[in-house]
Amino acid sequence: MFRQPVTSPDHLERLFRLVILVWDNSLKWGWLQAQILIKVKGHGRAATSLVR
Repeated sequence: MFRQPVTSPDHLERLFRLVILVWDNSLKWGWLQAQILIKVKGHGRAATSLVR
């Protein structure tokens, strides 16, 4: 593959906006997921998978 530097200020600005938008949304989603309480069954494990 060719290595080409990104030198256009407009392209860099769009890239940074996209990265910040995705990062902000991932933080919000993680915070919302942390607020959901998962019940623990009698044997000590979670009632639902944390990965799904």
